[in-house]
Amino acid sequence: APSSAEDLLGAEQSLFRDLIEQLPDLVCHYKPDGTLLYVNPAYAAHAGQARRESMLGRSFLEYIDTGHRDFIGRALREL
Repeated sequence: APSSAEDLLGAEQSLFRDLIEQLPDLVCHYKPDGTLLYVNPAYAAHAGQARRESMLGRSFLEYIDTGHRDFIGRALREL
């Protein structure tokens, strides 16, 4: 039987999620103010966090080297 559009979309979303979870690249999603909404395992490992859930709701600037925070914070506000 042919799959519905919703089934196909769900399968694509699952495939995309699995891909992002396995990437060695750092991937995050954040609000305009820098609040983290999602980080993949590689991002959490790079930040030294064993539990990536502990990063959610916090500013990604907390995980940036202190020497670069001001510059990155200004650049973020200009987006």
